[in-house]
Amino acid sequence: MRIGFLGFGELGKQIELMVNLYYSSCPKVYFDDYAVTSSSPECLYFRQTNIKETTMAYINPGPGTASQIVLSIDTTASSTVTGDPATAIALGASPLTVPAIQDITVNAANDVFTWSQLDSSAKKQVATTSTNSVSMNVVVDDASFFGSTLASTQSDTVAAQGLLGLSRNKTPICFTLKMRENASTDRVIKGQGYITGLAPTISADSPVWVTPVTITVAGEYLVATS
Repeated sequence: MRIGFLGFGELGKQIELMVNLYYSSCPKVYFDDYAVTSSSPECLYFRQTNIKETTMAYINPGPGTASQIVLSIDTTASSTVTGDPATAIALGASPLTVPAIQDITVNAANDVFTWSQLDSSAKKQVATTSTNSVSMNVVVDDASFFGSTLASTQSDTVAAQGLLGLSRNKTPICFTLKMRENASTDRVIKGQGYITGLAPTISADSPVWVTPVTITVAGEYLVATS
């Protein structure tokens, strides 16, 4: 007798495994999680009925769509920070949305203190403080980079200072990074810090100004749904 297995694989792909069974050597055969779909005196066909797959909650921000990555910043003076350490952060009425982001990285690195003991063959470790930052590369935009006031000061608005002014003036900022937009399950990372690491670069082969930008985070990240 032949036993056929149908329906293995994804997207309707079928893989058959034909096994010749000889009752003299295998009088009893057991099948778990399979159901007989058809039969004949010569062949039995079984289709798997209990396929278990792990569904991942992938985050695809969709560049150029409503769910794209959005980084907004504002001066701390114009924002509302609740608690110390902060338990809630709300930007002001007119934050700066950083345009033309090419890539962005959220860094969250715990420092670790390591020591040795005479009674152990392995080193001991304990986590201490975190070094947090948000780094990115952006195409330089005149308004967002230089701001509307070339001789801005720390007391000016975020739009007046621009990225260069915020860095030069060492202006404390608050930021929100929308990582995922999905109704009630939005994912927004918030924090406070400073703009640093500006290094605009241009070349004959890349005739557009591009600069790295780093937000050095002062304190912990906050994760919210809006």
